[in-house]
Amino acid sequence: MDLARRRRPRIAVAAVTLMFTLGVFDQLKTPAPPMPARAAASVEEIADRLRALLDDDVTSAPYVTLPGTPLLAWCWPESMETRMPPEGVPAYSGELLPAEMDEPLEVRFWITSPEAAVRAVAAARRGTEECGRSDGDVLKDVAGFNQWGWRGVQALVTMDGWTEFGDPGAGATIVAARGGLLAEVTWAWPFEVDGEPDPLVLRQGTASATAVLAAVGGDPAGSAPVTTSTRSAAAAVASALPPPSAYGKDLVSWPRPGDGPLSHELVCQDPFFEQNAYAGAPAVTRRLIGEVSVREDVLFLPDEPSAEEARVRPLTAGSEIPIANGPLPCGSEDSRSYSIAPRRAPFTRGPWTGEIETFAIGRPDLRRRPFDHDSVAHVAVAVRHGSTMVYLRWQASDRPDPAAALRAGRAALTRTLDRLPASG
Repeated sequence: MDLARRRRPRIAVAAVTLMFTLGVFDQLKTPAPPMPARAAASVEEIADRLRALLDDDVTSAPYVTLPGTPLLAWCWPESMETRMPPEGVPAYSGELLPAEMDEPLEVRFWITSPEAAVRAVAAARRGTEECGRSDGDVLKDVAGFNQWGWRGVQALVTMDGWTEFGDPGAGATIVAARGGLLAEVTWAWPFEVDGEPDPLVLRQGTASATAVLAAVGGDPAGSAPVTTSTRSAAAAVASALPPPSAYGKDLVSWPRPGDGPLSHELVCQDPFFEQNAYAGAPAVTRRLIGEVSVREDVLFLPDEPSAEEARVRPLTAGSEIPIANGPLPCGSEDSRSYSIAPRRAPFTRGPWTGEIETFAIGRPDLRRRPFDHDSVAHVAVAVRHGSTMVYLRWQASDRPDPAAALRAGRAALTRTLDRLPASG
């Protein structure tokens, strides 16, 4: 959508703006997830409670919304930083396919402070005002959400040309908090041209989404969680991450005002890693930007084969681009001007075993952009211990000495790896 356009949201007429508050349909199917007595205290526990609902059909669920995607992404924010979920905290992202649903639920959970969870819900509520800026997008309904101890906002958006055949579609999202638990549940479905979204699908999705929230949040009569379990591996990793200043001067959480969706990636990498690696896996992720660009991903996979598959995906040789040709600079597919050729080598540090990838490459397409570098040094470490996978990526200017820049990047990532507790 065109983020440069500024228009007031287009709200549908009153006859269709109360879809979330319609009466109960006899056709609604009862969702299956049970409601435990207490709330989940860790993302590992969230994964356990939702594992039976995971959509394993890769033909219908090839993409999982990443933990670091803006909230209420149907209405893409004009300024990404205004609607980003918490980073560097235990998170869960997956696609669920309850038996009563024809389309999957995309769910994301974060465990953070109650104050941060409330701020995120407020940001999502403000974000509904950005719906309808683009032609073909209409905010059909927005309402409060208050079920089973979860409080937040729910929104319904319609989009033209949603399917490959040009049919319109509807997307519904609930963003809610319960203590230190923050959740987003989204589902989408097509409808006929000149028609309206099926209210039965909306209500069934709402019922199923509410059941998922209850399965995670537990009995509302119990206390709401205020922090993550200290016994959680993901919580231990989150608390062990270094302060941003450890990587360099003036580093801040990405995105900054004006940053685009891929501005933290100074060199294009394999998109299939992000599309699949997070599916149903507890994770801790963080993006930092400043004089260097840093990415930290720690995933807790169910078994060692899954962890090894996730480990090799983000490396250049694991992508569709042969290592002999090297990674392509973003927007410069015909330019491969390496000052140091790509190298992928075995890497072991303490309990962590895997590979390290290094290269330095020119980025002539970025010389006009003040925030980026026209020549980039890239260091990435992809390792695992048991079923825990770690991917650390460091990118910065390679001037004046590319070899020295690569050594600095390797040292920075090694220091971070030394801080991380090994589990799995």
